[in-house]
Amino acid sequence: MSTRTADDPSLVIPPCPVPVRFVPATPRRRVVRRAMRDFTSFLALAWAAAEIALWAGGA
Repeated sequence: MSTRTADDPSLVIPPCPVPVRFVPATPRRRVVRRAMRDFTSFLALAWAAAEIALWAGGA
C-alpha cells in the first residue's frame, strides 16, 4: 500500500467542522426572526397559489 499523499485535491479529507455555539436571540431579534419567517411563509404560499392558478388556467 502506498504512503504517498493524494495528488487529486478532491480526494483530500476535510478537517473536522468547528463546533458552533448558538446564543439565544434577544427579544428584538426574536421578533425580527419571526417576521422574516412569516414573510417567507407568505411568499411560499403566494408562489404556490400562482402556480396552481397558472396550472388551472392552462398557461
